[in-house]
Amino acid sequence: MKKRKTRSDKGKTLKERVGKQKAIEIGEKIRKGKIGLKRPDIKGNLNPMRRPEIAIKVSESQKGKIIPEEIRKRISKTLMGHLTSKETKEKMRGPRPNFCGENNPSWKGGTDWYNSCHKKVWKLFGKDYCQHCGITNRQHKQKYKQRLHMHNNLIPKDYSKIDEDSWLTLCKSCHKILEASIQRGE
Repeated sequence: MKKRKTRSDKGKTLKERVGKQKAIEIGEKIRKGKIGLKRPDIKGNLNPMRRPEIAIKVSESQKGKIIPEEIRKRISKTLMGHLTSKETKEKMRGPRPNFCGENNPSWKGGTDWYNSCHKKVWKLFGKDYCQHCGITNRQHKQKYKQRLHMHNNLIPKDYSKIDEDSWLTLCKSCHKILEASIQRGE
């Protein structure tokens, strides 16, 4: 009968839990590859993930989930040196779906009030320079291929309130930094 792991076993080494001789035997089995695999009975073609219908189900269930950065790094490290088939490379190089507007998975309906509000505010209060770093609108257009941004500094955001004190003219990088600091609560 196997000894159940109790709280008193927590933090102990394998040698302390099962004894020196048993720990050596377990270590040898692991080195020989007899144990240590999660499911040694489903290696190769017996693996259910090799069946297309199972792979599709698992893939669908994972859509939209955010993978933590630590896991991404581990996956990247695992795949380092991994050779990609020509077929996969062609798929990667092939035409990408257009994710603009209604084709975007995050699409929530076609309201354009946000852009029209910012355009109206730009015409009323937009400065010809970033109010933080001083880059001009002309330099900004050359660098980012777009005009300076208008930032609503009211918290919570109230786009119906259109007065000069609640809007700032910022370049793309300053706007990004400001939004990030607001989200962090600074």
